[in-house]
Amino acid sequence: MPVSGSSPTDRLSDGFVPSQMPPAAPDGGPILEPATTDPIPVAPISVCELGPCRRYHRLASKIDAQEPLDGSRVHLPVFITRTCYPTSGIEFHLDQPIKECSLWDPLNKADIQEIADNRASFARAHADQMDAFNKSWEDDDARR
Repeated sequence: MPVSGSSPTDRLSDGFVPSQMPPAAPDGGPILEPATTDPIPVAPISVCELGPCRRYHRLASKIDAQEPLDGSRVHLPVFITRTCYPTSGIEFHLDQPIKECSLWDPLNKADIQEIADNRASFARAHADQMDAFNKSWEDDDARR
């Protein structure tokens, strides 16, 4: 025969004091204060991207992923690979931002302009092929 005052609910409720109800709004509902939020953390940029470094490569490639079974449309999944080539034949995947690098060799404005000019010249010479390439990515994205 159980002894009074020793049931599980009695032991759990012992010392329990409910909190005060929030004040009532004109419509009868509670007036609630918005929850405090922490600022969104900013991911640190890698020193490789600051210059950018001549050894830093950012590759965007399509992920071979299953399309949704329900037929819904999703954007083309793209995988970004960040890699450093410190010397020929050596490849280093950059999974985390790099703070310091003894081999950091950033491009200057003249280098960046030369690369942009070379890309623009190539794009002009191969405009049809570049348009077809870009359209193939857009079509694949639209298909999903």
